[in-house]
Amino acid sequence: MCREFPEISQIEPLTILEVGCGVGNTTYPLIEDLGRNDLHFYSFDFSPCAVKLLQQHEKFCDAVTPFVCDIVKDDLPDFVPVGKITCAMMIFVLSAISPESFALVEKKIYDVLAPGGWIFFRDYALGDLAAERFEEKGGRKISDNFFVRKDGTRAYYFSKEKMQEIFPADRYEIVQNHYVAKQVENKKDQIKMNRIWIQTKVIKK
Repeated sequence: MCREFPEISQIEPLTILEVGCGVGNTTYPLIEDLGRNDLHFYSFDFSPCAVKLLQQHEKFCDAVTPFVCDIVKDDLPDFVPVGKITCAMMIFVLSAISPESFALVEKKIYDVLAPGGWIFFRDYALGDLAAERFEEKGGRKISDNFFVRKDGTRAYYFSKEKMQEIFPADRYEIVQNHYVAKQVENKKDQIKMNRIWIQTKVIKK
């Protein structure tokens, strides 16, 4: 993650709000890579099972404050310091939320973010092969760029224009907003797939 977001190593102090932390696949590699004493994570997920596994990880430590929270339905708890978060991470999480709730999620993060605080965002992008193959795999389209998979999970595919809408210029400085293309090979099926993600970095004004 430091490779994709090298700016994170320059943020001082480093107080991170991790939106949709899962079982810690971003949390613990960052703690190890950065090796900083001033680092603290407020890591949350809507899944109690994921948060429990995060807490049971062998590298769980005092640098992590985990909690269960649905970012759409719930307010962030009082122990998350308002105006003190210097970095928010949104890695493949907003795509699972209905587009109608994007502004609500952004507002909750904006309110706890410190002036000059960063948001690092990576998620699915328009043109990704998975979006083109949704109906082939039994999924269906809910609305523009928003799909539901056969297993009931949802995925929104972002454009650069949508990111500018989510993070408006009167509230943020957009440092980066571009597509990341990568060819992924499925050796078992001997298929090469063109995957496209969007990566955005913004600073709160």
